[in-house]
Amino acid sequence: MTETWSKFSAFERLFADEAVPNNPVVITACLTLSENPSETWLYSSLLPRILAHPRFSARMVRRSTRYPYFESVPGFTAESELLKQYHVALEPVIDLSLPHDKRNKLFQSRLSEIMSEDLDRYRPLWRLFFFPCWSIEASSCQEQSSTLVFRIHHTVADGIGLVKYLMSEVIDDNTGSNVKHLTTPHRHAQEAGKHAGVRCEARLTKKSRWFPALQDFAANLKTVFGTLRPESDNAFVRSRLGGQKVCALLPPTMYTVDILKKAARALGITINDLFYTAVSGAVRAYLKECGDDPNVLKGVRCGIPFTKHMVDEFRTTDVSNQLAMVTVPLHIHIDDRKDRLVECTHTMNVTKTGFAPGLVLTLLGVIARLPAFIRKPLWRLLTKSGSCLFTNVPGPRKEVSIGGIKIACIHFFAPADGHCGVIIALHSYNGKITSSVYGDKTRISDPQRLVELLNNEVSELIKLSDVQ
Repeated sequence: MTETWSKFSAFERLFADEAVPNNPVVITACLTLSENPSETWLYSSLLPRILAHPRFSARMVRRSTRYPYFESVPGFTAESELLKQYHVALEPVIDLSLPHDKRNKLFQSRLSEIMSEDLDRYRPLWRLFFFPCWSIEASSCQEQSSTLVFRIHHTVADGIGLVKYLMSEVIDDNTGSNVKHLTTPHRHAQEAGKHAGVRCEARLTKKSRWFPALQDFAANLKTVFGTLRPESDNAFVRSRLGGQKVCALLPPTMYTVDILKKAARALGITINDLFYTAVSGAVRAYLKECGDDPNVLKGVRCGIPFTKHMVDEFRTTDVSNQLAMVTVPLHIHIDDRKDRLVECTHTMNVTKTGFAPGLVLTLLGVIARLPAFIRKPLWRLLTKSGSCLFTNVPGPRKEVSIGGIKIACIHFFAPADGHCGVIIALHSYNGKITSSVYGDKTRISDPQRLVELLNNEVSELIKLSDVQ
């Protein structure tokens, strides 16, 4: 009988297809370390902990069964030559004589190359790249810092599952490190309107107060059918995927999780609502700079994953994919930031409390069981329904260590599934937020500009809340 960890879920079967060439379905995590460990530390402290779960020492196989599954690779250990030959790459030191901004460009260029490469399907589906003497934070002592770039195929696990595994099995002390949603209890858009200004309240019409249930039902149907409709024409979808990836990542921002909580509470929304609104504003500004008219792009949508993981405990089965993906409107056609905040908050509330995520998950489960000649084109169609993907992955709330070496900051890149070519990612760690953007070069030529616009939008929303 096939063991539970080796079975592929419906989502994992779709990820295994990689129906769109030149767009690897691979998660990338960048961990900045406060020290510059030796190679011995990698093989004696880090890798044995990673390999504790059998999926990290197994490869994907397709044999007599209809669906792929994981099969253990004999002798695959932290000290094996099989692992050392492919799975661990020691990068050369980036020229220490250069100023930090130039070293950062060289690092991001190399990271873009790494993210453009697929993983060998005949080996365990992960790779580790070690950058000595490098930190994304300019204030740190570069010679005494280092960065780990971990690439994991999405069939192994989703982002929340990997974070839970990190906190349960990899870090030195997991006391009090249970995963918690980076949100406060959500409130309705009406309450957000009270805090965001008079013009926001004006958008909440008498009809919406009389028929909220009917409107929410219609909004859920629109979300589901929107998942089946190709995206509106804009710079993020206009070009064909070319395969060359580009990325940009910023050090931890000045606004902390505590500040964001206060701002969200003052606005009567959740932190996720605030981030979603910030993404909307950043995409609006970026597309405008690319020559698009955001005022007429009412149909632009964004993919958002919803986790099904239990957030208060870790189980072996958490190293898997337990999520639903829906596409929601970004409302970039709304110029006024306050009005856009109300619309985005209402959209998130309807999506979180409605039936759309569950229905989409059921739909994907059905598609995953279809023959490949039907399944692949349907998956390609689904991934054309959004201009970008937005993820917000909560990490450890306190500083953690691996083998006695502290993690300074974490960046997390979700994969670009199917035809999606732009990914916007936020990650919380130790009370701070890191932001990053990556995608196909044909879809986003300047990821640095987009991530800067994202941070600016978050700052403007904090100002809107009057939180000091």
